[in-house]
Amino acid sequence: MASSALRLGKLLHSSFTFVSTHIAAIAIGVAIFGIVNTAVKVATLKTIAPMVITTMTGQEMSMEKLQELQVRAEAGEEAAQMELMAMAEQFSGNMGENMLKHLPRIVLMVVALALVSTLLIFAANGYFINLALKPKTSMQMLLWQGVKFILPLFGITLWTFVRSYIWIPVVTFVLLLILLAVSAPEMATSVAGPLAIGMVLAVIVLSIIFYPRFALAPVIYLQDRKGVIASVQKSLKETTGYWAKIVGNLLVVGIGGAVLLGIAAGVVQGIAGPLSPVSMLVSDLLQFAFMGFQIVFLVKLAQTIREHPIS
Repeated sequence: MASSALRLGKLLHSSFTFVSTHIAAIAIGVAIFGIVNTAVKVATLKTIAPMVITTMTGQEMSMEKLQELQVRAEAGEEAAQMELMAMAEQFSGNMGENMLKHLPRIVLMVVALALVSTLLIFAANGYFINLALKPKTSMQMLLWQGVKFILPLFGITLWTFVRSYIWIPVVTFVLLLILLAVSAPEMATSVAGPLAIGMVLAVIVLSIIFYPRFALAPVIYLQDRKGVIASVQKSLKETTGYWAKIVGNLLVVGIGGAVLLGIAAGVVQGIAGPLSPVSMLVSDLLQFAFMGFQIVFLVKLAQTIREHPIS
């Protein structure tokens, strides 16, 4: 019974039906999160692009002017080619000075962009999960619940990481201390590399084992009003016996969506250019649209698993 309920075709049909029924709410969420994310990207790019160009060329120049210069050089215009060569020589001569001047601010802007994008993704998760669980909720409440979900989702992500992986660096550190304690610094140095590789492999293996088991935690948190730790523990308990089904379903949907997104983004970027605001907006809208469907699918999967527990 549980195996039949978890068939990919049934879950996809249920998810597509939900999306088509509530397309307006999903479209509004996609538009809000996509437009805000693109606006932040465009503002960041406009701020750091002149600094990057100055660092690379030693001259203050807009992105548009540099692209125009490259097009002219590729077309065989000798003056443009000479100007680019002069920029390259100046860059090699002043690279250190330019890097020290602009790199800290560039890194700060990139980190700020990553932080804002992460917050938007967390909020979008809350929006779409709440919509899938309570589709009659008003738009204003869904947005507010999305914002409120940022901190709990961060807590779930952090606790999942700590619970799964924190012992790895601890064990590695203890092993190195033991080697040093027995007066074998040369041995400690020689095994540092293999230990680091072992840590990476352990993270990969544990991710494969535990990530599918923790996938239900955000849904449980919002549906049962459990705490962060309790939701993670309950997800681990309720997914007992379902690891293969979860991996198979999420893998098919994830790969299929990634392929479609890649094709669509490639077409748009080929027409409008990879750094154009139009290209970035379409890419963000497509990504949040797929996120919305993927979360609806996850909620349907979670509800089916919870309705058919394996004792």
